[in-house]
Amino acid sequence: MRFSGSGLIDFWAVSVLDSFGVSIFSANNRISPTPGVDLAVLSAPQLRSFRQSPDERLANTIVVPSYDLTGFVVVRLFEPDGSWTALVDNFISATSCEPVPNFGDLAG
Repeated sequence: MRFSGSGLIDFWAVSVLDSFGVSIFSANNRISPTPGVDLAVLSAPQLRSFRQSPDERLANTIVVPSYDLTGFVVVRLFEPDGSWTALVDNFISATSCEPVPNFGDLAG
């Protein structure tokens, strides 16, 4: 699964939780090489395949290993005042959750 979002936002934080609601990964925009959030949650077979043949489209993607094939992502955005509402709304509108490219035939 690949989760991404972009926009001019001052702060974002993302958490990946397993099917029991246990956090398996957490990060914020301070560790991202790009202004937006871009992360891929990979199963063990996907991670092995990715390490053997890295996909350039995932070069700036934060890779999160997971043994649980179900779960969810929580994103928090900072809106200091009402003037930021449109920017936050645009960021949320630009988010997507899709299968990881070239790994669609593997579970996850």
